[in-house]
Amino acid sequence: MPLEIQTPPGTYCAQIPRDVDFSGVWQNQTSRQILMHPLPTLQLQLVLIFFFAQAIHLLLLAHLGLPTIVSQLLVGILLGPSFIGGNDKFKELMFTIESQEVLGLVATLGYMLLIFTIAVKMDVKMVLSTGKRATLVGVLSVLAPLVFGLFVESLIEKILKINDLDDNFPFVTLIVSITPFPVIAKILGDLQILNSELGRLTLSAAMVGDMGSVALTTIVTMSSPDVHISVGQFGFILYTAMFIFFAAFVFRPAMFWIIDQTPKGGQVQEKYICGIMVAVFASGVITHLFGQYALFGPFILGLAIPEGPPLGTALADRLDCITSYVIQPLFVAIAGMRTDFSSLKHKRKLIIIDVLLVLATLGAKIVSCFLVSVQGRMPVKDSLAFSLLMSSKGIVELATYSFLRDTGRISEATFTVLNMSILLTAIIVPMAVRRLYDSSRKYANYQRRSISFLRPNSELRVLMSIHSPENIPEMMRLVEAGCPNQEKPVSLYVLHLIKLSGRALPVFISHRIQTKFNKSFSYSENVTSIFDRYQQIHPEGLSVSAFTAISPPESMHEDICTLALDKRTALIVLPFHQSRSARGRILTDDRTVRALNRSVLDRAPCSVGILVDRSHIRRMKKPSFAARKAPARETASASSPQPRVAMIFIGGDDDREALTFAKRMVRGSASASLAVIRLVAKDGDGGLSEWEKILDFEALKEVAKAKHGGGGGEIKVEVGYVEEAVKDGQETSRVLKRVAVDYELIIVGRRNGVVSPQTNGLSEWSEFPELGLVGDLLVSPDLNGGASVLVVQQQKQLK
Repeated sequence: MPLEIQTPPGTYCAQIPRDVDFSGVWQNQTSRQILMHPLPTLQLQLVLIFFFAQAIHLLLLAHLGLPTIVSQLLVGILLGPSFIGGNDKFKELMFTIESQEVLGLVATLGYMLLIFTIAVKMDVKMVLSTGKRATLVGVLSVLAPLVFGLFVESLIEKILKINDLDDNFPFVTLIVSITPFPVIAKILGDLQILNSELGRLTLSAAMVGDMGSVALTTIVTMSSPDVHISVGQFGFILYTAMFIFFAAFVFRPAMFWIIDQTPKGGQVQEKYICGIMVAVFASGVITHLFGQYALFGPFILGLAIPEGPPLGTALADRLDCITSYVIQPLFVAIAGMRTDFSSLKHKRKLIIIDVLLVLATLGAKIVSCFLVSVQGRMPVKDSLAFSLLMSSKGIVELATYSFLRDTGRISEATFTVLNMSILLTAIIVPMAVRRLYDSSRKYANYQRRSISFLRPNSELRVLMSIHSPENIPEMMRLVEAGCPNQEKPVSLYVLHLIKLSGRALPVFISHRIQTKFNKSFSYSENVTSIFDRYQQIHPEGLSVSAFTAISPPESMHEDICTLALDKRTALIVLPFHQSRSARGRILTDDRTVRALNRSVLDRAPCSVGILVDRSHIRRMKKPSFAARKAPARETASASSPQPRVAMIFIGGDDDREALTFAKRMVRGSASASLAVIRLVAKDGDGGLSEWEKILDFEALKEVAKAKHGGGGGEIKVEVGYVEEAVKDGQETSRVLKRVAVDYELIIVGRRNGVVSPQTNGLSEWSEFPELGLVGDLLVSPDLNGGASVLVVQQQKQLK
């Protein structure tokens, strides 16, 4: 309520602040009065923004593959003065001047946390290790558009006589020229190409460009005569230098001390997290006090914190949710609400100048990045996609334009034009990149990379992916079952996959066996040391190379497929995403691992196997079902330490690939045993062509000979071979139920999409299509079996 206050010069009216909260209808307040209080008004504004942003994104934009910033900016524009916000009643009810101040304050405070979180994830040291091409592109992506934009601005100034305009056009050119690393990283993540070849190059170049942009912007800001400096120009520069010195030589060592106090694999104590957050807010106050923008302090402190686990990850995990899903939508929507199309009336000259500057600057950026990448022998489509990504705009530019508008360096009209340029680039860039770039193209090749096309004694190259130490024992048992030796050597590539957290850049580390691990990248020390010791046990016939990939789960398939392509592997082995107890209760169920396995199956440049570990529920078995039907001499290996291996054969490419792998496992081994159970259709030909039948016969011929004592070619071990006639999937399940309890490892082909009488009716009960119908049935708790299962799919990606 207004209150008259008497002062010596006279009388003035002051508005006493209303109660922050609403007392409720039970306290003699009407429901209409709720919007007279700041807190419920703010809450209702947030509900409106989030609801409409999600509705627009999910109903209209998600199927187009557009990022969420588009819907958030559109909501802001719709709620702004150009549309709904232009209605006086709506404005007085929902977005009064007072409520907009509160909303803007919350958004600015949140953006400070967002900038801090972004800085925590950045690794400044990576700039020093960036390749020459990425460094060159990063520098040119800033300098080329800046120089060309300033040149165009000078021409416009001479031709159109813009001295009568208040806008600071060099600032506009500078901001359009910058390369914002956080924006580019977000778009790459949305496109799921963050750790692709194009994504890694773009991130490296963007990191260099962003560091250069920050330095250039700081220099221009400090040298501008319009900057308000409270203690003078020299004091301003001195304070900035002192704060950077404090962050680098006092704050950063303190962060390393906190890391040293944290147990290996443990969590950072809450008191340290709280202390860091206090320092972040204090840095904002101090930097503001000495004339620097309030975001400068949190950004510098964020850069001083070591990225990744344990400290960087702990901070990112706590802040990511609120900054990404609350603060960013709010900040973007508020920037959109400040977009006023009515400010463009009678501003034809200004609009032309703004559009020309934006087009010239972005055009120079795209052309410079394109020419450098093409000269580096990058494909034309990839070069164009790379150039568009480097020209992406987002929340960083929105914040900068808002700052320039608030400080009077640009007008309302220019602010509106620049916001629309951000909206257009946010729409065009993702759609164009999806059309131009397909990371799976490189996995399709002319060369066969499968086990079936290897010579019997040639080297078998296998890539095994590990998510956690729990995956290791069964992977090692699979290798052990193959008995690698000089006659059938195995090159094993172990890839430890770690979720990207607390850092912005994906990392791919190549560990050299028997070398000391770098302390900064010791995530996989336990995993690789186990395989190191295993190689020492098998010095001949087995070579092990260990790698670590730190990347987002949705794009980990890029690391797996790229490594398989580079190392020319014939088989990729993936752990199954789920494990069950002996009673069938689900112990672990990782949906991200399941999505990863599906992506690898679709894109892999070689054959793929999914290993289902059931060793924890394995129990003593009776002699094998196949061995009971085989001659008596074939039961001699029942007490062998080697696992009893069975292979279920129906027919087709995947089954032949699985059979070839099974035969290789036992070939040349004195103690290995193999039982091949072939399921034959009682009626008909099993749905196979004549050519498929011939190929199946050739694949089984060696096994049948070994079983009947006919030599068996290279197979010199005990082999059980049984043909079971089945009518449909129900009879197949009866056979598999007996087999499942008699073996420790069962190998099957995936046979995805193959229709045959032997599996009729099983698709209705299939829970895991990635395992195929037979594999899915074998891992079902209804079978009461304890055998581990390896499901094999032959190479699909062929040109």
